[in-house]
Amino acid sequence: DKNYKIRYNSSSGGLLSQLLIFALEEGIINGAVITKMKRDNPLEPETFIATTKEEIMNSSKSKYCPVPANIMLDRVCNLRNKKFAVVGLPCQIHGVRKAEVVSNELRKRIVLHISLFCSNVPNFLATEFLVRKLGIRKESIKTIEYRGKGWPGSLTVELKDKRVITLPFSKYWDSGFGQYFCVKRCRLCIDHTGELADISLGDAWLPHIKNKDRIGTSIIITRNAEAERFLQRARLANKVDIQEIDPCKTVQSSTISKKRRFNIYASIINMEKLPKFNAELLKPTLHTYLDCITFRIGALLASKPSLWSLLDIYVFQTKCWSSLIQQIKKLLPRPPV
Repeated sequence: DKNYKIRYNSSSGGLLSQLLIFALEEGIINGAVITKMKRDNPLEPETFIATTKEEIMNSSKSKYCPVPANIMLDRVCNLRNKKFAVVGLPCQIHGVRKAEVVSNELRKRIVLHISLFCSNVPNFLATEFLVRKLGIRKESIKTIEYRGKGWPGSLTVELKDKRVITLPFSKYWDSGFGQYFCVKRCRLCIDHTGELADISLGDAWLPHIKNKDRIGTSIIITRNAEAERFLQRARLANKVDIQEIDPCKTVQSSTISKKRRFNIYASIINMEKLPKFNAELLKPTLHTYLDCITFRIGALLASKPSLWSLLDIYVFQTKCWSSLIQQIKKLLPRPPV
C-alpha cells in the first residue's frame, strides 16, 4: 500500500484495506464482508458488509478471536444485482466455497475471495488472559485493537476513563497468548495461506524485511488470472506498490513454513479423528512428539484461569529451554552439503 496512514494503522502494511477500497471505488464490488469489534461490546467481533471507505478503514487490523464469518452469507444472497468481496481466514474461505457449491445465488454475488494468512486463532480466554495481565476489568474497556501503530504493532486498549494502555505485539503474543490459547481445530489445519481464495495475503515475516520494516509489508499471492489482473490494475492506478519475490523465499515466512511440515498435532493423533485433508502428512519425529507434549501442557494451563499464574512460569521456562537448544545447535558442526 502506498498510503502511509493506512500502512501505519493496519496490521501488515494495509494492503487488504487499500485493495478493498480500490475495488469499491472502481465498482468491482458493491461491498465487502469484513469484521470489526462491536462498539457496545468491544471484546466481541461483528461481521458486517462494508460499503464505504470509512467503514473499511475503521475495521482494519487483526481480530485475535473466533469470528462468525458465515452469518452474513444469507444477506449477501438476498442483495440482488450486487457484487461482494469476502474476507476471511483459510477455514472461513473454505466454508464459503462449500456454501457456493449448493447456492448459485451466493456464487453469483461473491466475485472476490480474499484470505488472510493464519497460523492459529486465539480463543476468547486469550483476551481475558491479557486483560488480567494488564490489571484492568473487562467492563472498563472502551475499545481494543490487537495490532496497528506501525509493524509489527502493539495492543492498544482504551478505557472508558480515557486512559490508554499499549503492549508491544511480540511481548503479548509470546506470553502464551499466541501459543496455548489456540482453538483446537487450528491444530489440525494444514492450510495456513488460504489456498481456496482468489487472493491470499499477510505479514511478510521475511528476514530481510522484519529486521528493518517498521511500517508494514505484506506478502500477497494471486491464485488465478482474474485476481492477478485485479492486482495489476491497482498497481497501474498507483494504489499499491508491488515487487515480485522468488516463491521459494516465501517459505521463510513463519506462517507459510508451517504448511511445509503440515501440522505437528495432526500427524500424531488418532487418524480416524482427522478431517480428510487429501494430502499426505509427514511422519512424526522426536521433535514432533516433544512439541506436542509442550503444547498440551500449555493448553491445559491456558484453559483454566486459576492456573494462569503457572502458565506464566511455564512460558518462561519453555523460552529458556528453547534458547538453550538454539545455542547448542549453533555449536554443533554442520553436516557437509
